[in-house]
Amino acid sequence: MTNKLFVFFLTLALVAGCGPVEENKSKKIPQNILNLDKMAELIADLQIAESVLNELQRNGEYDKSKAATLMSSIFETHGITQQAFDESRLFYENNPHLYELVYEKVITLLTEKQTELTVKAQKDSVLRKMPLPQ
Repeated sequence: MTNKLFVFFLTLALVAGCGPVEENKSKKIPQNILNLDKMAELIADLQIAESVLNELQRNGEYDKSKAATLMSSIFETHGITQQAFDESRLFYENNPHLYELVYEKVITLLTEKQTELTVKAQKDSVLRKMPLPQ
C-alpha cells in the first residue's frame, strides 16, 4: 500500500507540474461535484478502509461481501453515492492542481487521526500499567 501511495503522489506531483497554474487553481467547482473538504474527508476514510481490507486479506479474513459492506457504509456515512464520488474523482483528475489541494487535506486528516490513535494507545498503555486499588 505504501508503494501505491508513493507512486500515486509522485504521479500527482508530476501531473500537477504541467499546465497553467492560475487557470486550474481559480477554476470553479461545479455544484454536482464534492467540494475540496468533503472529497478529502471521503478519500481519507476510503484510504483507512483500504488499509483495513488489506489487513483482513493478510490475516486470511477477507471476503468480498465485507469489502462491499464497508465501502457502502462509507458512502452512506458521507451521504453520497459511488457515482457521485466517481464523477467528483474524474473532475479532480482533470484538474490536478485542485486534486493536489484535496490530497494535502487528506494527508492532514490522516495525520490527525493517526495522532489521535497514538495518544489513545499511550493512555491505554499507561492505564494498564497502573496498579488496581484493593
